[in-house]
Amino acid sequence: MGSFLARYSELRTERVDVEGGSAYVLRDIAKGETLDLAEIAIDARTIEAGAAAPPRVAPDEYEELMIVKSGTLSVRVARRKAVLLGPGSVVVSGPGEQRGFENVGDLPATYYLFTYRTRQPADPRREAEAGGPIVVDWNKVDYVPSDIGGRRQMFDRATAMFDNFEMHVSTLNEGLTNHAAHTHRAEEFVLVIDGDVRMQVGDDTVHAQAGDLIFLQSMIPHSLDNVGKGPTTYYAFQYRP
Repeated sequence: MGSFLARYSELRTERVDVEGGSAYVLRDIAKGETLDLAEIAIDARTIEAGAAAPPRVAPDEYEELMIVKSGTLSVRVARRKAVLLGPGSVVVSGPGEQRGFENVGDLPATYYLFTYRTRQPADPRREAEAGGPIVVDWNKVDYVPSDIGGRRQMFDRATAMFDNFEMHVSTLNEGLTNHAAHTHRAEEFVLVIDGDVRMQVGDDTVHAQAGDLIFLQSMIPHSLDNVGKGPTTYYAFQYRP
C-alpha cells in the first residue's frame, strides 16, 4: 500500500445489519499491506443515538486502534470499567481483548477503526508490561502551546504489536508550516480534525480537510502547511515494530 489521501466526503457508505444487534453505517477507507504491516484495514463506523456497536473481540494476532470522530461513546475494554469518551478520544486494544461501544449521546456517533498486524507475532506480555490497553480521554490530555500552535501527547509506549507506538495531536496556526520537508524510517498516518491543509507527499502536493486521512510511506519527504482561515488540528501517529 503506497502513500495515499482518503477524503472522508468521498467515502462510499454502506448500511451493515448485525444479527442480534443494531445496524451501523460503514465507510471503507483502505486495505492492504505496508513495509511494516502484514495487513491493515481502515474504516469509519457510525452508530445511531442509543445504539450499541456489536461486542467485538480483537482478532488473534491483530491490534485495533479506535479514534472517536464525533458523538459520545460509553467504551468498555477488556475487564476495565466503562468510560465515557467524546470526540478526539482514542482506544488501542490488543489481540483477544473484548471491547464494546454504546452511543450514549443524542446524536449519531462516528469513530475510525484501524485493524492491523505486523509481520512479527504479537507480544501480549509486552502490552501488559506497558500498562495494558490504551484508553485516552481527549478532555484529560494537556495542551502545550508552542511558537507555531500547540501539541497534545496522546501516548508514546509499547503495545502488543509495536516496540513503540507514538501518537500526538498538533495544532498549527494560520499561514504556517509545521516543519521543513523531511523523511523518517517510520511509516506515519495524519488525520485532519479541522482546518484546511496542504501537504507535500514526495513529489506531489495534496489538499486535505476535516476527516481526511493521509498515509505516508517510510522515507517519503513530507511537510504540512495550514492554508485555511484560523488554526488547523490533526493527529500524527507512527510506530516501530
